[in-house]
Amino acid sequence: GAPQAERGAHFGVVVLVEVHPPGVLGDRQAVQWLGGHVLPALFAAAIAIHAALVASHVANQTVALTTTTAPATANTAYVVSGFAGGALASAAAGPAFGHWGWAGVCAVAGVWLALGWATTMRTGRR
Repeated sequence: GAPQAERGAHFGVVVLVEVHPPGVLGDRQAVQWLGGHVLPALFAAAIAIHAALVASHVANQTVALTTTTAPATANTAYVVSGFAGGALASAAAGPAFGHWGWAGVCAVAGVWLALGWATTMRTGRR
């Protein structure tokens, strides 16, 4: 019924909903503000997330493949590192969800982002 649909909508907009200071905006209020359990809101969120993912892959591979004399090797490194990072993040997100719910999953995502940014800044690439 309704609780199940609400969980689905919550999952679809988790990136937008869960990153807020405690007490500022409750999860239920944020989900309702973003469309509640309305299927079109979930659909729009899924399309936006997918479009952002595709755009990031195109941008990253364009840089990786045009700045090297060995594009096949660069592509292999990009795909393998992306898969490995995703697998490790997923492995960490499962237990985080079990202990802290969606806030734990968002914390894992934040740590992964911070690690990526720190690595990028350390190597001097932007």
